Amino acid sequence: MGNIENITYDRFPRQKNLGNLVNIGQGELVPAIVARWDDESPYRVIFKTVDGKYFESSELNELQLPKQENVGRKADVCFHYDTSRTLEGRIVRDDVAEPYITLIELADGRIVHAKECQYRKLPRRLPTEEQAQVVERINPYIEILSTRLKKLKTSKRARELHGIYKQLIPSRKGKIAGGLYNTLVSKYPKTIDGFSVEELRRQIVDRVNINEFVRYIAEQMEKYDHLKNHACRLREMYSNSLRLDFQTVKINSRRN
Repeated sequence: MGNIENITYDRFPRQKNLGNLVNIGQGELVPAIVARWDDESPYRVIFKTVDGKYFESSELNELQLPKQENVGRKADVCFHYDTSRTLEGRIVRDDVAEPYITLIELADGRIVHAKECQYRKLPRRLPTEEQAQVVERINPYIEILSTRLKKLKTSKRARELHGIYKQLIPSRKGKIAGGLYNTLVSKYPKTIDGFSVEELRRQIVDRVNINEFVRYIAEQMEKYDHLKNHACRLREMYSNSLRLDFQTVKINSRRN
């Protein structure tokens, strides 16, 4: 815990590239969004991967986190030891081994390092109104997009949603736009098949995640009058996409 002159309740380093989709790592690249990119001191850069892991720019050679603790737990955060005021935050990374990095996401979307603030972990509680949010966070694609949308102005948010829609729904000419979310949906088959119980479980989870993601997109689009018809079409196309085709084995019985 510590102090940074330009990180307070009302001050934060000037940012750039927030919410941009990037690929990070070496060799096999991992999709991520820019969660923080300081354009001035302390020049901290933080990326959030599609599976909800946070990495600093100095860690991109090997995208492996040490054992974690308290991730998802709420915390009260203050700055410069001014406990007369606190901000609500959620711990998104908490290393129990080197490099011992703890990151907290504030309610306003800012990501702060434990060295830049003081914080107190709150008791673990799960109020009824938060249960839906916890379930939503199980789907990493919803969380990563939700974070990006919060950083956009209303008009840009609508354009972003329409762009994703075009990755999920073919045009009248049968064409579908390329992009991250097109890959998310198209890499899984429309029907689920496979004799292995484990394979079925994996494919079901994948398909449920897709359906939840599409439902989330539709709900966000319905907030804009000019996108409501698109949201309706999206729901119709994906409403019956979860279908199981089990292999059957014929057994010929013989009487002795």
